[in-house]
Amino acid sequence: MFHQGFVIMPYKYSVGSLASKFFIDLRDKKKITAAKCPKCGFVNFPPRSVCPKCFSKIEDLVELPGTGTLVTFTQVHYDSAVQAVKPPYAMGVIKMDGADTSMVISSGM
Repeated sequence: MFHQGFVIMPYKYSVGSLASKFFIDLRDKKKITAAKCPKCGFVNFPPRSVCPKCFSKIEDLVELPGTGTLVTFTQVHYDSAVQAVKPPYAMGVIKMDGADTSMVISSGM
């Protein structure tokens, strides 16, 4: 649907049962969890229900210690109409201890 030069795309999104467990643990128990593959042992954070290495189904979460390493970061100064946050703000890549993957975070969100 188009309206005055904008595309309006109403939708609903479900994160699924495994990510729901992740968000509930984070909110209610203040625990940071990740998905550990029962077949190859790969630890994915944030959790995904399918292992990115061997494509096995993952149904359980493991608790991470809550510490990690800032792998890289940048400061954003460019202003754009499509950005959710006005600059300046920082973005970084964090690798949580005990996880095999990293995630992007933003100070402005």
